[in-house]
Amino acid sequence: ILSRSAGPTPAEVHEVVDVEAAASIPIPEHRTIDSAVRLFSVDMKESIQTSLLRSARYRKLIDKALAEQKLPKGLAYLPVIESAYMPTLTSRAGAHGIWQFMPDTAREYGLRVDWWVDERADPEYSTRAAAIYLRDLYKMFDDWSLALAAYNCGPGRVRRTLTETGATTFWEMLDSGALPKETRGYVPTFFATLLIASDPEAYG
Repeated sequence: ILSRSAGPTPAEVHEVVDVEAAASIPIPEHRTIDSAVRLFSVDMKESIQTSLLRSARYRKLIDKALAEQKLPKGLAYLPVIESAYMPTLTSRAGAHGIWQFMPDTAREYGLRVDWWVDERADPEYSTRAAAIYLRDLYKMFDDWSLALAAYNCGPGRVRRTLTETGATTFWEMLDSGALPKETRGYVPTFFATLLIASDPEAYG
């Protein structure tokens, strides 16, 4: 049962089913994705449902930024696992905003981050920057699982791990435990979010 404290509007409720976005990125088959779906649809059901509803507030500007960079619509759901679409959220590591930019990466992609202004908290500015960053990561790796891993732990870490392990896919690195624990969970939970967004009723 969804708590209405988050205040989704009737218009937002109708935005939840999103087959097109889920179909925009091939969803791999892996046991960790199945585990994440079970976690989200049982233990974390209410928080995931609230995040999916809250996403409707930002979908127009996110879809526009993704379209401008010719990116898959499914990336609009990355903030479900980054920030639950809360612009003021700051992580323990110092990442901030809907897209959880670290300060240096934010500045590299044109956002102002200083004592007076932090544009990471601006949904429009940060979304445009995130779309360009995701585009660049995909150009580096030519694979969405690797690009998403790089979004979480940095492209340098992913490149080094690929070289050190001889792996060619994110899933090989996951199975060998070569990436940080957070990253090993991050990519499967994104794909789990896409599955749920495509048919939320089927997942309760």
